[in-house]
This record gives sequence, C-alpha cells and structure tokens, in this order.
Amino acid sequence: MYEYFFNIKTVKIFLTLAESVNSGEVRVIKLARNCMRNEIVTTYANILRLVKLWENDGLIKTKKEGRDRIIYLTPKGKVIVNLINKILNMGGDVDVSLEKESEGKKGLEKGKSDKKV
Repeated sequence: MYEYFFNIKTVKIFLTLAESVNSGEVRVIKLARNCMRNEIVTTYANILRLVKLWENDGLIKTKKEGRDRIIYLTPKGKVIVNLINKILNMGGDVDVSLEKESEGKKGLEKGKSDKKV
C-alpha cells in the first residue's frame, strides 16, 4: 500500500541512515554498505544524490572529512523519521471510511435527486 504514496527505496535508505546514526558515526560509504546489508538495491551515486537532497532540505547535516562525508540527523530529520515510522506501523489499523460519501452517490444512482421540487 505504501508504495503508492512513498518512494519505498528512498524511505528504506533514509530509515537505514537513521538506524546507522543511532548506532554511531555514519559516513556515506558506511550508509551504502548498510543498504546492501539490508538488501536495498541502489548505487553509491544514488545515495550521494539523496544525501545532498536531504541536506538541502535540512533533514541532515554533513561534514566533509577527506573524500567522505560524515552524516548527522538534524532535529527536523528526527521528526521525519518518527513520522515515517508511525505511518509504517499503522498497517491495517487505519480505518478509511467513505460510507457517507458512497451513500449519497447511491441515492443519485437510483434516480433520486438532492434538489427539492
């Protein structure tokens, strides 16, 4: 269901980043290795592109060290991680009911009109 609303691969990479940050210092190359361990098929170039996008959006901060970058989650990034986890943990508990809307349509389908004559 979530693949309709999210780019699942990007979400998985971001959550892998969050888990890695919680366990210690994260470098871009370590993030790439962790993605492979979690069976997320992606390239180093894609991860680097996402890191730049997330940094521009204020979700992470990076510090260049040699040829690699150290990644830190910002408070905004931590909020996003929590929101994503809440959405993913909802599972089948979400009740999206359209009964009122569909009842109105049924009446119109039977030839009944909302207009009073």
